[in-house]
Amino acid sequence: MTFSKTHILFLIFWSVSCTGQNSEKAVSIKYSNTTNEFSIEFPRAPLVKEEKELSILGSLKWDVAYLSKSNGSKYDYQIKYTDFQEKDITSDSLQYLNDFFSATQLDLGDKKIGYNIHSISKKGYPGREFHFVDTSTDIVYTRHVYLVNSRLYFLEVKCRIKYDYGLEIAAFLNSFTLNGLKENLHPEFVQKPQTKNFTIKFPGVTTTKYNNGPSLQFGNIIAVMESCETDYGIYTIKYTELPKEKLDKLTEEDLMKFITEAFTSNILIGKGEIILKRQIDICGHKGFEGIGRFMNGEAVVHLKSVIIGNFYYQYSVIFAKEDEDDRIAKDFLDSFRVK
Repeated sequence: MTFSKTHILFLIFWSVSCTGQNSEKAVSIKYSNTTNEFSIEFPRAPLVKEEKELSILGSLKWDVAYLSKSNGSKYDYQIKYTDFQEKDITSDSLQYLNDFFSATQLDLGDKKIGYNIHSISKKGYPGREFHFVDTSTDIVYTRHVYLVNSRLYFLEVKCRIKYDYGLEIAAFLNSFTLNGLKENLHPEFVQKPQTKNFTIKFPGVTTTKYNNGPSLQFGNIIAVMESCETDYGIYTIKYTELPKEKLDKLTEEDLMKFITEAFTSNILIGKGEIILKRQIDICGHKGFEGIGRFMNGEAVVHLKSVIIGNFYYQYSVIFAKEDEDDRIAKDFLDSFRVK
């Protein structure tokens, strides 16, 4: 069976950017508001409207541009924005951002739909990417939200699950630009280089990206993720240096809980089944191994993770159920070594 990333990529831990095989017309119509504060590209000319909302921060007026499925399109597109009072929230309110961004998703979050989240930014202004997969309705929602000073931008692409990770999703979301703004002087995250002190054998060419992820034990973590996609699987390693001052305060039990929950929580959110979770030896250190099925049993994830010194490593393979004993996947997982 050929591996179908369209159906199962959403459970890659720490998220992979939106890419895929499905394709319709290239995005081509640039849309801006009347004051040209931002621009974004739609596949056709969007419709515009205003919406009113009563929130805990008062009455909000949303300016909305949207495009519903028509003319054979597989996707619904939307961008909307609203302004808050500076006394309530701004992009400098760093300690409140996680709660604020989560509150922007209550329409889906309250329905207990499985989702992934990771941090993004635009010109240094903070944002989040949310990826909701509602298996009960066969609908996927990919959303980018940004807080620029006291303005919230809310972008969304909606489609059926089989069209998830189409090129059109990334094209629309990534075309969003802020016009006339200089780089934010108070960003949420400051990127620092990561030391690559390990080896692992990928079965093909890799791509690299940085991910920002919130952690209860360590706060916001900036990690490097290298991944390789083949017809039969997705091979990934994520690594980051953990803050020593926080690492030293945690017990061995705390650390094992941290590396275990990175696996179990994602499987449970995706309404999957945990087949195996156990403590193993990795390069002479206590590590974790987990195997789980998800997407109604169609896909399998096999993951290992360990903390060595101040560094956290998490490497995994996601593949189709029929390839559960794939030798290439086993060779990849067994090839990890620290220098």
